[in-house]
Amino acid sequence: MDSTSNTLAVKVNGQGSGAADALIIAAREAGLTEAQMRQIIEEERRQALAGIDYRPPRVSIEPRTQQFSFLATGELRKELDVVVVFSHKARGYWEEGNKVPVCSSLDGKHGTGNPGGACIACPLNQFESDPKGGRGKACKEMRRLYFVSDEDVLPQLLTLPPTSITAWDEYVAGVVGQQDTPSTIFLRTRLSLEKQEDKARGYTWSVLKPAQGEKLPIPQVLKLRELRMQLEIAAAKFGIEAEDYGVEAIDVQTAPASAEDDEEDLPF
Repeated sequence: MDSTSNTLAVKVNGQGSGAADALIIAAREAGLTEAQMRQIIEEERRQALAGIDYRPPRVSIEPRTQQFSFLATGELRKELDVVVVFSHKARGYWEEGNKVPVCSSLDGKHGTGNPGGACIACPLNQFESDPKGGRGKACKEMRRLYFVSDEDVLPQLLTLPPTSITAWDEYVAGVVGQQDTPSTIFLRTRLSLEKQEDKARGYTWSVLKPAQGEKLPIPQVLKLRELRMQLEIAAAKFGIEAEDYGVEAIDVQTAPASAEDDEEDLPF
């Protein structure tokens, strides 16, 4: 990211108490005021971001343990207390062995690559098109969620596989149906995961469980709206990769009993 990389550092509600205490101690040890120390930290962060093509840290869903995995650090968390600043539909069609999809869509409507074109009319977006057989689609639909939290300074990206799309869509519909919360940017959202399994066929997977949290002060909402405008522009540069949708989304413990099993009931 170029023009926006210097302004993407936004906290949900300022520094957490632990981070603030550590900052004050560091400032005193260096003979600086807290304000001077904060300025140094922000200058260093801007300098570091200016030297890279920024990509948001990615978070994936661990199906076996119902945890969120932070791919850059390896950290695992059971719950996320966040503000979802921006979200959008996405699609991807992978050929076996490829990390990057041969065709993808960042709006869920128009594909780029092979075959490309309108997603609604694409044969890969039809049921029973999955090359593995069954009723699944060859092209996988996803939701991309960009969020900020008290623990992390920069926005992070969580991509939901098809198994969690319904839960997220229903949550958003419930939020925007309230008079004082026209979007998820007006409140905190607690994200957790529920275990789902088909013991007979050996499949285990995790389904998102979003819950509404406290409302945000309007001044904070206005700051996050500025961040969202930057993310809307920058998101077009963040291509879809295997980390967005892959084996991490499904934990296949054993093979299906028969190759002729109908895929309608499988978590794909």
